Amino acid sequence: MDIFNIDPLQQPTDESTTVILFNSLQAVNPAYGPITLQLELQDIRKLDVIVSHLEEAERRLAAMTARPEVALQATDKKGGKGKGKGGIKC
Repeated sequence: MDIFNIDPLQQPTDESTTVILFNSLQAVNPAYGPITLQLELQDIRKLDVIVSHLEEAERRLAAMTARPEVALQATDKKGGKGKGKGGIKC
């Protein structure tokens, strides 16, 4: 089946695509609820603008959930201080 042979009357509208997208996002991750609500209230209808807003929201969510790095400290298990390589005092 060729994509160009699809009847235009059977293609989903941008509005129905947006509704399905918002519902899917909220089902997968409830954290998308506020951004989808905001986009609905602003009455943004262009799909490319919606996708760019969602990409920015996803970037922010990823930054919020990123774990901070923990610094590791090297210690001598024997408790010896002032020793150089091979246990020779410096």
